[in-house]
Amino acid sequence: MSTVSATALTLDLEEDPFVPPVPQTIEQAGLSPSQVEQLILKILYFGDDIVGRDLAGALGLKFSLIDGILEFLKRHHLVEVKRSSGFGNVSGVFALSEAGRDRAREFLEVNQYSGSAPVPIDQYTSAARAQRSKEGWLNKDNLAAACQHMVVDELNFNKIGPAVNNGKSFLIYGLPGNGKTYLAEALVNLARSYIYVPYAVEYQGSIIQMFDPVYHKRVEENGDTHSTLAFEPQYDGRWVRCRRPFIVTGGELTLEMLDLSYNPSAKVYDAPFQIKANNGIYLIDDFGRQKVSPAALLNRWIIPMDRRVDYLTFQTGGKVAVPFETFLIF
Repeated sequence: MSTVSATALTLDLEEDPFVPPVPQTIEQAGLSPSQVEQLILKILYFGDDIVGRDLAGALGLKFSLIDGILEFLKRHHLVEVKRSSGFGNVSGVFALSEAGRDRAREFLEVNQYSGSAPVPIDQYTSAARAQRSKEGWLNKDNLAAACQHMVVDELNFNKIGPAVNNGKSFLIYGLPGNGKTYLAEALVNLARSYIYVPYAVEYQGSIIQMFDPVYHKRVEENGDTHSTLAFEPQYDGRWVRCRRPFIVTGGELTLEMLDLSYNPSAKVYDAPFQIKANNGIYLIDDFGRQKVSPAALLNRWIIPMDRRVDYLTFQTGGKVAVPFETFLIF
């Protein structure tokens, strides 16, 4: 039996297929002044005494986008400047007034999200489409390099290539212990570019947290997200540059885990596994041993695999269409 090996081959990194541009206005960010105002008050509520530039950093926005909003909050006596180490709001130390604290509590009744400004769902959809692997990107040398730590017979090697190149789904079957999971893990090495994942997305007022440090491994260019120009970011700070995700679930998987998870205390949602795996790989290990039947699980994936879109349900019963750019492996 002939085998394929590639001990001398390496995969060179390619240019990122998508880089989120830095918004120059609130409108370009897909936000409203009211949304930013609410986030500023909630951030100050949980962490008082914050310098203006650090407040912008917490929001993931350029300071110029929040300067006018800070002035508005000052005029309405919702925030106050306790001290300043320089000129303007950028170096001022901000804190909530009593009126601002009361207003923040009102906003916290809606949800307690106080992180980076969310990305509108339509901007996230465009980014996920732009970052998917294009058909024809894989060749034999690349696949051999990814599998260089394994011994794969040529027959199976020639079957793997077309399936992976399709980029939609891949079924690996065989006896227990013959390396199916190991092979799936090796395919992560095929990733030759990084992707950008938003901390959170917003749809009709609901917040869905997307970035998960467990699965999204952060990568910084030259150890810094900023250019040599002071405070001039290289990309939209609401996004995280990371490696393409590889997520594995086993026998514990249920259909409920494939929908939005609601946190009743924080009143925010957490994205399900298949959405966190967008532009990466989602491995359903030990397929057939899940609590849900194989037929029900496959039926759950029919529309997402065919149309590259998944429909998630909110607590209210409303639904949102999200991109499904995940490479499924069973």
